[in-house]
Amino acid sequence: KKTNEDMIYLHLCAFFLTLIIQIIQGEEAVTAIGGAPKAIVLFTHLRRCGGTYLEEAVLKPHIKRINAGRPLLCKEGEMGRFYRLKENKLKSLRAALEHAPLVWRHCPFGIHQLLLNARPYIYITMLRRPRERMLSWFAYCDKYSPDTCKIGRTFQSNSGESRILAFYRIRREKYLASNDKHRPPSEKLSTFHADWLEFALDDNYITRMIAGSYYHDAPVPLKDTALVDAEKNLKEQYVFVGTLERRDKSLCLLSSLLGIPKNHNTRTRKLLNKVPKSYNHRNGNRARTHHESDARATIQKQLTGPTTNSASAQIPADFILSFQEAWRLDDKLYATANTILDNRLNQHPECSGGVA
Repeated sequence: KKTNEDMIYLHLCAFFLTLIIQIIQGEEAVTAIGGAPKAIVLFTHLRRCGGTYLEEAVLKPHIKRINAGRPLLCKEGEMGRFYRLKENKLKSLRAALEHAPLVWRHCPFGIHQLLLNARPYIYITMLRRPRERMLSWFAYCDKYSPDTCKIGRTFQSNSGESRILAFYRIRREKYLASNDKHRPPSEKLSTFHADWLEFALDDNYITRMIAGSYYHDAPVPLKDTALVDAEKNLKEQYVFVGTLERRDKSLCLLSSLLGIPKNHNTRTRKLLNKVPKSYNHRNGNRARTHHESDARATIQKQLTGPTTNSASAQIPADFILSFQEAWRLDDKLYATANTILDNRLNQHPECSGGVA
C-alpha cells in the first residue's frame, strides 16, 4: 500500500519526466519555469565562454517576460562551495532556491542537491575551446582586473618568457606555496572563493565545473576520474549544451528548448532602441555619431561583459608546451560537448542555419 509520501514522490517524478520530454521535443515549456513547484534553470556559467551574453540577452529577459520571479546570483564563495558548507549555512541557500526560477553565474554542477521536495530542475551550459578560453581569461585579467586576478599589476616575466606563460606560472607557484589549500570555507562566507581555489581552477577548469562537487576544489593535477563524471553529467543531466564557437546555433537551440518565441523582444533590441538616433540632414541618410557609437558599445558591453579581442590572437608556443596538461581533460570534454550539440541540433532543423 502506497503512503502519501510515496504518491507525492511519484507525482513529482511524473512531472519532471513530462517536463524533460517537452523540452527535448521542443514543445512550449515556459509555464514550467518559475518558483517551486515549477522547474528551476541551473546555468553552469563557465568563465569566458559567452555566459554573460546568455544571461543578459536571453535568460534574464525570458524569465522577466514570463514573470517567473527573481533570478538568484551564485556567489562563488557561498553557493559556489555548497559541497563544503555546514548544514546551518545550507539552510538559507535552500530557502533562497525555493523561489528562484534561475541560478546564474559561476556555480559548479550539483546545486540540484539543495533543492527541496524533489523540485524539477534544468541544467544548461556553454563551453569554449579550452586553450582559447585560457587565453581569454588571461587577457581579461590583464586588461580589467586591478590586481591581474591575484598576482599584482607589475608581475614580471622571466627572460624570453611570454606574458601569458608568466601569468599562469605565477598563479601555479602561488597555489603550490599556499598553506590554506583545501580548507573548507570559513564560518564567515564571502562573495568570492579563496585565492588558492582561484589558482587551482586554472587546471582543467571546465572539467572541474561540470564534474562538480568535490572535483571542483580537488588538488592539482585533477584526476582523470573527474572527466568520467563530467562526461556523464553532460550526457545525462544537461538539457542544453552549447559552445561559443557555434553561438548562434546554440542560442537558437536554447530558445527552442525553453519555448522562447522567435519574434520575442530581446533585451538587445530594447536597449538599442533607446539609443538616440542622429541623421545627416544634408542628404537624409542615417549618420552614426561618436555619441551614438559609444552608447551602442556600452550596451554591447552590458550584454556580453568585458571583451578582450583575444579570439584572433596567437597563443605563444612556450605557454602551450608548459601548460598543455591544464586543458587535457577539458579538450576531451569539449569534444563530447560538440557531439551532444550535433545530436540535438539534428533534432531541431530550424536551428541548423544558426538563426537565433
